[in-house]
Amino acid sequence: MASFEAATSLRDLSRRSLLRAAVTLVLGKHARAGGCGAAEAPLLSWKTVMAPHLDDNGAIVAREEVPVGFFVEDLGEGVGLEMVRIPAGSFEMGSTAAASEQPVHSVALPAFFLGAHEITRGQRRRVRSFPRVAGDLHDLVRLRMPEEVENQFPVDIVIFREAQEFCDRLKLATGRPYRLPSEAEWEYACRAGTRTAYHFGERITLEVANYNGLQRPIELIPVGSKNAPNAFGLHDMHGNVSEWCQDRAHSSYDGAPIDGSAWLAGGDSSQRVLRGGDIFAGPEFARTAARFFWMAGSTFSGFGFRVAIGPCEAGRVGRNGDGDPIGIPGVGRRR
Repeated sequence: MASFEAATSLRDLSRRSLLRAAVTLVLGKHARAGGCGAAEAPLLSWKTVMAPHLDDNGAIVAREEVPVGFFVEDLGEGVGLEMVRIPAGSFEMGSTAAASEQPVHSVALPAFFLGAHEITRGQRRRVRSFPRVAGDLHDLVRLRMPEEVENQFPVDIVIFREAQEFCDRLKLATGRPYRLPSEAEWEYACRAGTRTAYHFGERITLEVANYNGLQRPIELIPVGSKNAPNAFGLHDMHGNVSEWCQDRAHSSYDGAPIDGSAWLAGGDSSQRVLRGGDIFAGPEFARTAARFFWMAGSTFSGFGFRVAIGPCEAGRVGRNGDGDPIGIPGVGRRR
């Protein structure tokens, strides 16, 4: 996959390049390879999403149609988990906005999968019923709303070790190596080819993200309800809940891995990284490069997570009765 280093905005990641990536996935020699654990490689479906781009005044000036490869993990009882394929590539990680985000450095990553959304209360309840691996998942207090609505809200007040246990139970149940993303994977996936402060552009507004913009009330919202995905098809990478990553806390990027792996050597092993900002944090904490740390054994309102799989080669590609790839816009269509 070509490097994304030269991409400077959401619009730079053109439909042509993404469609070419889709064709490569379908026709490449690894198109039916697995590399994602003992389970059969996931059967990919395709859809298009409309990724918004904001101008310097915070107005949506364009929505770019981009194709996204994904699969839905069936968790049973009508609960699914949508996982998006993140293509291999490289990017410049960090920024000059804070000492903890320096030095800016190049990172090259293999392909992996990342949850399209933050883990929801419904998914959390379902996985809680799976066999225990190393720890407990506490029961959730019901919210004052219909259960079918509540189940679409992101789970929050999550301890790091509970996020790990969630992943371990998923791994045991599915045979796929579910885990928390590394900090580098999170930032690469959030940027989706951009170099701006947010994947929308240099500005962020409450129209496209749920953060503390001095609005009242300050409250969580159902995942994906802003309808503002990035060019990889990921929702709520800015705001709603802060997301746990695997990495230990390090005060800067001096000595950080450059292969996308989690930074688990050195640093403070009692603290882990959170990304993306949340409803209690201002827009500066929602920046793509912003990072902060919290004790792994405790939590706070607004702390959640999303899950990853990988590194992975391409999943299997679904085809229709004519042998065409299913649902890839502009690829293999009969006229």
